[in-house]
Amino acid sequence: MTPQRMKLSSMLVIAGTIVLAIAPVQAHAVTLVSGTQSGTWTLAGSPYIVTGSVTVSSSLTIETGVWVRVRPGLNIAVFGTLATQGTVAQRVVITCDADTVGGSPTPGGWTGLLAENGSTLLIEETEIRYGGGGGWANLATSFGTASSVTWNGGGAFFSSNDGVRLNATNVSLLGMGAFSNAVDGIEMNTAYPPALASLTSIGNGGYAYRVNASPGSFPSTLLASTNGKNGIYVTGSLGGSAAEQKWTWGANTTCPYIVGNLTVAGPDSLEIAAGAVVKFDAAGS
Repeated sequence: MTPQRMKLSSMLVIAGTIVLAIAPVQAHAVTLVSGTQSGTWTLAGSPYIVTGSVTVSSSLTIETGVWVRVRPGLNIAVFGTLATQGTVAQRVVITCDADTVGGSPTPGGWTGLLAENGSTLLIEETEIRYGGGGGWANLATSFGTASSVTWNGGGAFFSSNDGVRLNATNVSLLGMGAFSNAVDGIEMNTAYPPALASLTSIGNGGYAYRVNASPGSFPSTLLASTNGKNGIYVTGSLGGSAAEQKWTWGANTTCPYIVGNLTVAGPDSLEIAAGAVVKFDAAGS
C-alpha cells in the first residue's frame, strides 16, 4: 500500500513515522542554474532551479537546508565530487520543479542525480525525490563506474523507477532509506562489498534491496515493509575484489536473503547468523 501523506506546517509525515522536509515559504532569491557548475550552492541562494542539465566536473558543495528543483527531462551529472551538507534539522532536498507549496509533484518529474564515471559523492542528510524519468532513478549511474558513493541519512522517495541504482567501485549507505519508488528500493553493482547499515525500505514496487555483484557481509539492521519483494537479492562472487575473509549475514527479521547465482571461491567463507532466512531464486543456483 502506498503510504498516505499529510501536510503540516513545516514537514511531511508518511504513515506517521517518516518525516520529510516540505518546501519552505519563499524567503530567498531564486537562483537559476544550468551547464557546468562548481563551488558552493548556498542557503542564501536557495532554491536553485535547474533550467538545463547540470554537469559537475570538478567540485560542488550544497549547503545545509538548500532546495534544488530540477525541471522535467533534466539531470545533475557528477563526474567530479559532489558533497551535500544536510542535517537532521535542515536536510538538503533535490527534487522536481513541481515540488513546492501547493504544487503537484509526480514521479518521473526529472531524470535523477547521476553518479558518473570516476565520481565521488558524499551525501549527508539529503532527500532525493520524484526522479526516475527516462527509466533512470533518483540516484543512478548512467555512464561508467562511480569511484565512491557515501550516503548518510535521508533517502530516495517517489521515483518512477528505482530509488537508487548505482554502478560503483565503493558504496556506503548508512541510516538512509528508499520509500514509495515504483521498482526496486536500492540496487547496486559494486567492485567491493557495499557497507550497509541501519537502512529502511518501505513501499517500493520491486525488491527492497538488490546487490547484483560483490556481496559481502550484511548487518541485522536492514528493514523492509510493504515492498513488492521484502528481501535482499544477492548474486555474484562473494567478496568481489576484497581480500579473502569470512563474511557474515546477520538475521534481518523482516528481510530474508534471496540468492541468485552466488559464488563462494578460494579461502572466502560465509557465516549465516541464527535466525536468518535464506531463499533461492528459481533462476539462480
